Amino acid sequence: MSKFKIALFLLAGVLTFTSCEKEDNDPVIESSFDWVDGNVFTNNVTIDSSNVSTIKIKNTTNDSIILMVEVLENTIPTMWMGMVCITGICFGELPVAGTELEMWAFTAQDDYGYVRLTVNPMVAGQGGTIKLKIYDVANPSDSKTCSWTVTSIN
Repeated sequence: MSKFKIALFLLAGVLTFTSCEKEDNDPVIESSFDWVDGNVFTNNVTIDSSNVSTIKIKNTTNDSIILMVEVLENTIPTMWMGMVCITGICFGELPVAGTELEMWAFTAQDDYGYVRLTVNPMVAGQGGTIKLKIYDVANPSDSKTCSWTVTSIN
């Protein structure tokens, strides 16, 4: 009886495992955009000097896409001067978490866009992080994050 229960348990496990396999006809969702040179920057910035860090984004489709930017985190000191710009428009300042803005359309494959952080730290020994979520307006589950961590030095 004990061997029968073990065999039944193993058979049930095999049947459960095989029923969860991916079907050949399941669609594979590919991302409509990708980073060109990476998506994470860590910078030391001299006080009273501007630093610009740009993350390039590549359209990987044959169609135009529109991307949305959402600020997930911003711990950069409020006394710092700076702004975040995206393809076609700037926030005008360092945006707070929860802020969203739509990028201009990327018109074709191999068309590039960008997100750019410009900061001018006013005091040495401070720092912070800004983290953005970028997603395809037509497919919000097609999202990626990028971030900058900046420290001010003398």
